[in-house]
Amino acid sequence: VLESIYRKLSRRADGEETGALIVEGVTAAALPVLFSTAIIVVAFIPLFTMQGVAGQIFSPMSVTYGFALLGALIFALVFAPVLSYLTAHTKKQAGDGYTWFSRFLRNHYERLLHQSLRHPSAIWTGAAAMLAAGILCFVFVERRAAEPVLPLWVFSRRLLLSTSLISVAVGAIVVGLSAYVPLYLQGSLAVPPIVAGLALAALTAGWPIAASFSGRFYLRIGFRDTALVGGGLMMAATAGFLLLPDNGAVWPVLVDQFLLGAGFGLLSTPLLVGGQSAVTWRQRGVVTGANFFGRYLGQSLGAAIFGAIFNHALAQELAHAPTALDARLPKNVNAVLGMLHDHASPGAVDHYLRHAFYTATHHVYAGVVVVALLTFVIVLCTPRHFPLAEENAAEDSTG
Repeated sequence: VLESIYRKLSRRADGEETGALIVEGVTAAALPVLFSTAIIVVAFIPLFTMQGVAGQIFSPMSVTYGFALLGALIFALVFAPVLSYLTAHTKKQAGDGYTWFSRFLRNHYERLLHQSLRHPSAIWTGAAAMLAAGILCFVFVERRAAEPVLPLWVFSRRLLLSTSLISVAVGAIVVGLSAYVPLYLQGSLAVPPIVAGLALAALTAGWPIAASFSGRFYLRIGFRDTALVGGGLMMAATAGFLLLPDNGAVWPVLVDQFLLGAGFGLLSTPLLVGGQSAVTWRQRGVVTGANFFGRYLGQSLGAAIFGAIFNHALAQELAHAPTALDARLPKNVNAVLGMLHDHASPGAVDHYLRHAFYTATHHVYAGVVVVALLTFVIVLCTPRHFPLAEENAAEDSTG
């Protein structure tokens, strides 16, 4: 929605009202957003059919996820346009056509951002120092808290440490592909946003469907072996993204995304249920929290790492462009997708930009394959026998 609003505002002609353009931007994006949200919500319906412990876990999670999507939908269609109106410039001119908030961002934040980009080593050093300080503070607080948010004993058990690391990896892969598969479809294959959104719907459809059947598998072959099947599907699907051509069809992407979602369903669900089975009832909430904490941590790391990979690869493609095209290419990576959407580039430039997008997204896919391979190795290192809670009853006092 924000991208659609920004595109409308960037094409503003003299005399056009900001409010009318924002309404046009929201209207253009509303239908794809509604359809993609509906598809995701419908894909979670099979989770309500799950029985036993898995049903107790995933049914409330599905309800929570559905309400979260509804809240996000309301925010995107109601609050985002209002905030855009408050922060957007009111007329297309180089002078005083900006609100106080936009002026603040332009005068202060933009200057700080440019200074940061001129000193990347200092930023990396500061970020590493802040991360180390955060970890030390986390350990210090958790060891002294009467009821810690994330008890450190979770990381002292091989099984729970393995499942937490796998959750981190799954989160990284999910955010990597959720962000850059639509970019590949729009930038390289020139498909409309609604079709690119269907690729994400295929992922979210395959995941709960496979998760709903995972109970039958892990009751027969065990938690670890079911996770290995899911990890194998995940590796095959991520490797399939490397084989996508720069001018192919959309359906292989949808199939690949669906298989990837199925792999996630067979990988994450058995490990979560198995990890919970290995602790007492009083500790199961901690295990679930550690699993979701790892997922969100992986998403944050994946967004940062894969974003850096994509931007660096695309910047290198622009920097090493043929001399004949150099003057007509955008000077920064942020302007590439806008130029492709606006069809503002001639044939040779358009072809080169789409190939640059293809190259940059495939650098991300290569990173995703590496993470998937590491995930599979961690699953192999997970104990084949998941101890039952009764076997760990003596360890309950450690919680």
